[in-house]
Amino acid sequence: MLRTGKSGRYRYYTCCTWARQGETGCEGRTVPMEKLDTLVAEHVEHRLLQPKRLEQILSAVLHPRKERA
Repeated sequence: MLRTGKSGRYRYYTCCTWARQGETGCEGRTVPMEKLDTLVAEHVEHRLLQPKRLEQILSAVLHPRKERA
């Protein structure tokens, strides 16, 4: 869930139960949005967007299309 601070100046991801009930509802963490977004984007880039991986994905998509044509 998105949570903000300082009138929207800072943005965070947090557990929605924690946001509604506080620490008694959940022991979850609050993570700065920019930090988590960067980590996820870097992970996707390093794990999924490698040339060999992209070749496999595109081949799997294009091969059946070519057979149908």
